[in-house]
Amino acid sequence: SSLQFLGAFTGATTGGYLYGHHGGPALFAFCGVLLALWLVLAITMKAPAAVRTKMYHIQEMETGKASGLSRELASLPGVHEALVLVGEGVAYLKVDMKGFDETRVVQLLEGEV
Repeated sequence: SSLQFLGAFTGATTGGYLYGHHGGPALFAFCGVLLALWLVLAITMKAPAAVRTKMYHIQEMETGKASGLSRELASLPGVHEALVLVGEGVAYLKVDMKGFDETRVVQLLEGEV
């Protein structure tokens, strides 16, 4: 949020200076250059992975066992991130649906693996 305000301040200051000292065409040209730079930067960006958040209810367990379960879940194919919250009795997984095997997750959570 602070960076947004800093950006608005810098943009307003720069725009005001350019318009006041060099006129509207200079301000328009400056904005065009900034737009071109942003487009070059945007073209080189990689699209973020399409992940979904899945929530599973878990049995009561000790904190140490929960951290081990979290590591095991995170090591499964298609799982980007795993968080086990013992106090809430849930496990949150960020998964890529390509390559994600929900049956393995359920087996781990039920203690079958």
